[in-house]
Amino acid sequence: MDDKIQQITGLPEEPRIAYVSFSPDESKIAFTHTSNSGVELWIADLKTLQARKLTDALLNANVGFPYRWIPNGNGLLAFMLPENRTELKDQKVTLPEGPVVSVSDGQVSQNRTYQDLLKNPPVDEANFEILMTSELYTVNLNGVKTLWKEAGMYIDETYSPDGKYMILTTISKPFSYAVPFYSFPNTTDIYTSDGKFIMNFSRQPLLDKLPVGFMATFEGKRNIRWRADKPATLAWTEALDKGDPTVEAEYRDELFQLNAPFTGEPCSLIKTINRFSGITWGGNDNFAVVYDRWWNTRNNKAYLINPSESNLSPKILSDRNYQDLYNDPGIIQTEKKRIWKVCDAY
Repeated sequence: MDDKIQQITGLPEEPRIAYVSFSPDESKIAFTHTSNSGVELWIADLKTLQARKLTDALLNANVGFPYRWIPNGNGLLAFMLPENRTELKDQKVTLPEGPVVSVSDGQVSQNRTYQDLLKNPPVDEANFEILMTSELYTVNLNGVKTLWKEAGMYIDETYSPDGKYMILTTISKPFSYAVPFYSFPNTTDIYTSDGKFIMNFSRQPLLDKLPVGFMATFEGKRNIRWRADKPATLAWTEALDKGDPTVEAEYRDELFQLNAPFTGEPCSLIKTINRFSGITWGGNDNFAVVYDRWWNTRNNKAYLINPSESNLSPKILSDRNYQDLYNDPGIIQTEKKRIWKVCDAY
């Protein structure tokens, strides 16, 4: 192992580097540089130790990570500012277009208190839409960019492991003044890697009237992700208790999967006693570890499942209170090793 520190040349002067990511084959590093005029996309070759700029200050980093490597490593998918982007509105000089109207439909809603929400229509709504809107471009390693998707308020995009498909999540109106943006209406659509629309997979409504409780959620598909150990298989969860933690239910959530081309019937993998909180795929079709949690009782569980045999009952590997005194880091690490030792037997 070579532990000698080597200097990459060609970096911008006084670099302000963020959003660093290795290419799929780990031969290159992509990163952003925040210049005085905006966010630029850069790349560094780890063999030649040379860095170079791929784009001007065009990236939109308001949503978070403003690019993603294309799975074959031949380029990147970048969030870019629209060419016809309008200027932000100044609240001090923009006159109101009408009164602020609040309508009650008689439904009881007990939302948590959040900071930094939209407050002043139409200025806040207009500026939020301007800041969140991006055009998606593919950028090859020579800096040539090609429009992949027209302007939209995109908040999440993920390629399938085989690189043939993508799930793309887009925010839509109406906005809310009571909950953060991730509770705004959004759609999750499936595309081919070259930008061809396949189908709408999920629609999340405005989540401003959820049931009361920390474990409350909405009805419908959530936690939509690709199976890490399959070429193109989607996995997601749905609530079995209508998302209401006050409802008595033997199981709270159900985990499903669906293989490409996504036209068949979903396959149920497991029903969790608590609210689903994550999954670790085992690298083959024989096992995976599913996690759930329940805030009210501070309980979480780990289940061993066989994704290829949905008729087999899951095995509970761990069932504990995560606030008990024994939950120090050393004991938790020992528990994780025990879980994976059990998995190795499969």
